[in-house]
Amino acid sequence: MTRVLLVDDHQMFRQGLRQLLALDQGVTVVGEASTAEEALAFLVGAHDVDVVLMDINLGSKDGLWATRELRCRWPALPVLTLTVHEDKRMLLKAMEAGANGYIVKTASQEELLTAIQTVKDGSVYVYSKVAAGLLEQLRTVEPQAAHDCPVLLSPREQEVLECLAGGLGNPEIAERLHVSISTIKSQIRALFNKLGVNDRTNLLLEAFRRGLLKRPG
Repeated sequence: MTRVLLVDDHQMFRQGLRQLLALDQGVTVVGEASTAEEALAFLVGAHDVDVVLMDINLGSKDGLWATRELRCRWPALPVLTLTVHEDKRMLLKAMEAGANGYIVKTASQEELLTAIQTVKDGSVYVYSKVAAGLLEQLRTVEPQAAHDCPVLLSPREQEVLECLAGGLGNPEIAERLHVSISTIKSQIRALFNKLGVNDRTNLLLEAFRRGLLKRPG
């Protein structure tokens, strides 16, 4: 059973979403919040939550702020951004804040359930139409600038980087490379340090820019 916390400032939308999720026996809504503060208070109350469905437009302290707070306090808790914004700029902002997935409110029930299960399992989910915009950005990434210092990756770091580019989550990478998840996390931190970034989205953008990955397409 996947336990979900709904965070959205529209009560009618939360009610509708709760009813939608109730149609699947594998998902249960354990709580609702209309503000970032309410969401944090709910989690502080020691409630068991597997996935947080987080809207972006919540007021002065929006969903991006709430996602950053969640990532600091509960780094292992998956956050799935659920929003009306179908553009790559908001996707990048959500991922930079620490979101594990991004899906729009017009998505189908099947897509939403898939996204919830994907982030719960430790992988990243990005709504297809928004992902297409991100791929287009990757195709237009500038080649390595002459003043950039060369980045030398170990064979294992290169393997992990390519798995990340393929959309795999930590458990999938660990299984493919026959190592522990903690080892994968260590390799990703090393990649962050070598490329001077602090999130996976910018890691891939920087890797394409430096020619460490082949451009998609």
